[in-house]
Amino acid sequence: MESRNSVPIGAAVATVLGVTAGLASAWVIYSFHLPNGGNYWGLAPTAISVLVYVAIVALRLSNAKAPIWQVVVTVIAGLVVLMTVGSILTIMIGCRYGACINL
Repeated sequence: MESRNSVPIGAAVATVLGVTAGLASAWVIYSFHLPNGGNYWGLAPTAISVLVYVAIVALRLSNAKAPIWQVVVTVIAGLVVLMTVGSILTIMIGCRYGACINL
């Protein structure tokens, strides 16, 4: 039996796991000093977190019985939270290893 709050719970689980995957990859990338010069290793944590988020959302919400507008709004809200929290924490990890971004 599916509860009526399964859509927000699914998006929250996907957001937490996406942020965790992004932070783990950021820690590995920055601790090994992979972003040297003009390559795009710095974008990898964000890409990994978005891929994990999309995969989990697709698996958990593929058979949701909620209205489509609720699924879309919840997924977009989760993605905004994912990008905001994940980006801030990734920048903090990068600064810890000497890869700060001067804004």
